[in-house]
Amino acid sequence: MKFDSFVALGVFEYIKDLQSLIVKISPQAKEIVCSYCYYNNRFLERLRRQWNGWINHLTLEEIIQLFENQDFKMISVAVGVSAVTPSGSL
Repeated sequence: MKFDSFVALGVFEYIKDLQSLIVKISPQAKEIVCSYCYYNNRFLERLRRQWNGWINHLTLEEIIQLFENQDFKMISVAVGVSAVTPSGSL
């Protein structure tokens, strides 16, 4: 089964193995719309993330790379919100 869109808002920060999830989702979706509060490598921010119960702490570059590894590309970035689509689909 293939979906036009997969939407995950306020979810990815809580996934232990985000890479595996993206690998499983990618063949099933034409686009992925997600939010992710990326990590800026600041000590106090790491504490805040842990306090929020967030499990992973990826930088913007790392989160983009996870999607690019599955042939998606970033098409929009906003404050904590990103949308990706397979490369060449736009």
